[in-house]
Amino acid sequence: MTSSAMSRRSLLGFGALAVAVSLAPAPTWAQQAPQIDGFRSAKFGMDEKAVKAAIKTDFNIEGKAVRSEVNPLEKTTALVIEVPDLEPGGKAQIAYILGYSSAKLIQVNVVWGAPINPKATGDQLSGAGTLLRNYFAQQAFPPDRRAQDQRLQDGSLLFFQGRDDKTRQVSVILFGANVAGKEGEKPTQVFSLRLSYIANPQTPDVFQLKQGSF
Repeated sequence: MTSSAMSRRSLLGFGALAVAVSLAPAPTWAQQAPQIDGFRSAKFGMDEKAVKAAIKTDFNIEGKAVRSEVNPLEKTTALVIEVPDLEPGGKAQIAYILGYSSAKLIQVNVVWGAPINPKATGDQLSGAGTLLRNYFAQQAFPPDRRAQDQRLQDGSLLFFQGRDDKTRQVSVILFGANVAGKEGEKPTQVFSLRLSYIANPQTPDVFQLKQGSF
């Protein structure tokens, strides 16, 4: 996988991965099950104007610093910003993804490492992933709606996945890719840690060919 391919999938792709949910232990104390409604001030269902207002509220970023990118396959639009220092992984890119038909917020991807910081090591991002896993693992996701510490089919590492009672999802995934160097040089391995909040992982608002089109 090339770094550009990994970057596009990590940042702009919907990325609703099919993961077998493990019976990871839930917290032992009485606690209300979490509700996943977006990321900070940006809530699912917001239109572009409202999302931009949320970005300004949360990060004081506005204007040309919020760039718009279209996913050519899914035909969704992402509002992308760069944050100089965002815990727990440092420099990050955040993509607020607007649905194909609704033009409303359906997903937020927070990405550390490649492409914004390709020098981030696997150990550094694994440490950040572990902190995020521990944070979400302490929340009262029911045992049948949580998974953690799993190697996925594409080789990426799932630190945590949880779904609320409306099947909205949060996930933390570490990706790795080899980037070809100059002739005769060994490929360089780069890593990307993605924290995603997804409104509807089962039937996302992305472009799909209609049944019977061909």
